[in-house]
Amino acid sequence: MRAVWLVVGFGFFASAQMMTPQIHRPPTEADLNKVRLNEDESGCKDSALLARVPGCNIIQCDTKADDGLEILMGRSDKGDMISEVIDGESQVLYYLCPGRLAPAALVKAAEVNLGKSGFKIVYSGKDEAELPLLTAMKDRDWLQISTYLYFDLSVYVQTVLKQADDADPNADALTASLMKNERVTLHSVRFYANRAVLRPDGDRMLAAVAMAMTKHPDLKIRVESYSDDDADEAASKQLCQQRAVAIASWLSERGIDKTRLASQGLGPAKPLADNTTEEGRAKNRRVELVRF
Repeated sequence: MRAVWLVVGFGFFASAQMMTPQIHRPPTEADLNKVRLNEDESGCKDSALLARVPGCNIIQCDTKADDGLEILMGRSDKGDMISEVIDGESQVLYYLCPGRLAPAALVKAAEVNLGKSGFKIVYSGKDEAELPLLTAMKDRDWLQISTYLYFDLSVYVQTVLKQADDADPNADALTASLMKNERVTLHSVRFYANRAVLRPDGDRMLAAVAMAMTKHPDLKIRVESYSDDDADEAASKQLCQQRAVAIASWLSERGIDKTRLASQGLGPAKPLADNTTEEGRAKNRRVELVRF
């Protein structure tokens, strides 16, 4: 998530990335004297979703009407950061806190308050700089807390994102279909020819699947991959199995627990259309999700 470090008074914080917070040029002692606790920046207000940690004050705020923000969702099995870009209205608040309030304590306070408000904790851990970070969601509201240190003071950055109505148009419909029919076809999820490599145009649909599973933690799915009958059946099944595993891995890397995922390559089994036509073969090459 791209953010602008604090521009307080005469602007002594340099530009940086929220995911890897750092100060690019050392502030001077004179800069430090310009920071005052218990004095909010003019025009900045708390979010209605989360009360501030007592003793902290707002030193900068930023609001965007409609923009995509990168929200941290967790870490992969290899320890890499996993994030998703979500569109919507956003508000970023920078809070300066006394040194006695350590970053870990700030994040823990936010986690407790969000849990009481019905938020689901998507990720609670550390960012790339090994500083505490928290991501939570409720309905279409996303909230992320990142932290850093400034001399003997602590700062936490609170990002609130109101997800756009059309940001995941397939997630709710997909969930409803799975609950009703126990099976749904992912028409837009495709692979490169003869490979178990996902085409990028299916990321939006898979993101909707991940979103649905995040919203419904009891939902478990089996990924089934099918082919036409244009190749050896054993080879087709093997490729389909690799493709089903690739989709399950994609979801797992986005924070979905592996125990909620299964994969199966079925090759040319259960054709939906006539394999003697190109149109029919295209329909038979598909990915389905099955609730279990």
